[in-house]
Amino acid sequence: MKKLSVIIILIFFGFFTLPAADLSVPEEHVSYSILAFNGRDYSYSFTIEDTEILYFIEGQDNFLSLSKSLFYFWPITNEWKVDNEHLNYSYMGFLEILKKGELIDQIDVSKYVLFAIDEEYEVKWYIEKGDAAKDIYSEYKAEMDRYWNETTVYNKKVLELTDYRDTLIKKIEEMNKNGRGTVNLIDQLNGIVFPKQPLPPDKYISPPHDILEGYLVNLPAGEYDIRFKTEDGFIVEGSEKKVVIYKKNTETSVGYEIIPENKWTRSVVSDRPESVIYLDGSTDLYLQCFYQDQYNDFFHSKTLNVTDKGNPESMKWFRVMQIENAGIELKYENGSYTTINAEPFIVEQKEGSSLGYSILPYKSREVESHVEPSLIAFHLPLDKDVKKIQFHAVDENGNIIRNSYRQVRVLSAYRGGIISLVLIILPMLLYVLIIIRYRYFRK
Repeated sequence: MKKLSVIIILIFFGFFTLPAADLSVPEEHVSYSILAFNGRDYSYSFTIEDTEILYFIEGQDNFLSLSKSLFYFWPITNEWKVDNEHLNYSYMGFLEILKKGELIDQIDVSKYVLFAIDEEYEVKWYIEKGDAAKDIYSEYKAEMDRYWNETTVYNKKVLELTDYRDTLIKKIEEMNKNGRGTVNLIDQLNGIVFPKQPLPPDKYISPPHDILEGYLVNLPAGEYDIRFKTEDGFIVEGSEKKVVIYKKNTETSVGYEIIPENKWTRSVVSDRPESVIYLDGSTDLYLQCFYQDQYNDFFHSKTLNVTDKGNPESMKWFRVMQIENAGIELKYENGSYTTINAEPFIVEQKEGSSLGYSILPYKSREVESHVEPSLIAFHLPLDKDVKKIQFHAVDENGNIIRNSYRQVRVLSAYRGGIISLVLIILPMLLYVLIIIRYRYFRK
């Protein structure tokens, strides 16, 4: 018992004497805040002291702003953090663009708004600049002001009616105790109608809360240098960076997200044109087809976050957006064709002890009006007797979409269990025979 107590004490003190996480001391640095277009939407990141090069996609709007803040390294998540509460000085002036040492542009600050809308197939992000940004922000602010004014009136009316209702109830109780009639009061109580609560604007998933400011960078492919010049003509130390503007590697292609009905949470992606998808035919498939672009992995990773790492020798496919109003044309082994269209589906967890999900047609389910479909996809029934299906995507006019060909092959169940067992046991039997023979000859 004494020995156990000593061990517990040693563990206790050892725990509290472990070296603390290696938190870096906050350091003051000049940093660019970056809102970069990544091929689908926008990624936010910021430069740190050793950031030398920024990477952007050709011909796309990106916004930079320069400030002086405190930075520290957070080892738990292995990333840099910015402390804007204790220091956040924003520089105003001009962003200068240079090519081969020659000044080619001097960019003034731009005003813009960033917002997202939940469209039919997926959420899409947008940026508007200049007067259009002011109009969108003013419209949203007016809608929010209207909502808050209506909410104030609603709350006041509800409070008044609640007090009136409570007063009536109290009077009814008193008159019942005294044996007096309460018909009129009950009629008044039943006639109380509370107003309908106003709803906030629902146009945006992420609304344009503020008008933002930044320096717009939209350049052709190539290598550039940037620096920041203050309003009084000085170049900010630490603002000089190289900029690489790169192109996507190939023409836009088509990828498929493949969702097995019995493994809703474990979808796979087919991003290589003309590839073959091998399945056992035990479950139906739900397909989503989307446009995709191919980028250099290193360049694109740096666009997503300047501190990320990537492989400069490899390429990666990046999902852009789901193809709207498309169809999928199927070709079977017997030469027959059929076209399937995308439909909304809802995913429900199975009831009872059996775990899993069911994917059901959205229109056939009685769902509340505010419940959105879980996915919009193409339902591809599979049959173990059908060994091969070829398919490609077509647009709303029936034209084949380039680079959308795929093939599904249904594998036959493997029946070589006995052969496998023999192949496993045979080497073991040979080993035993060799040992027996060796011992026999030694005698």
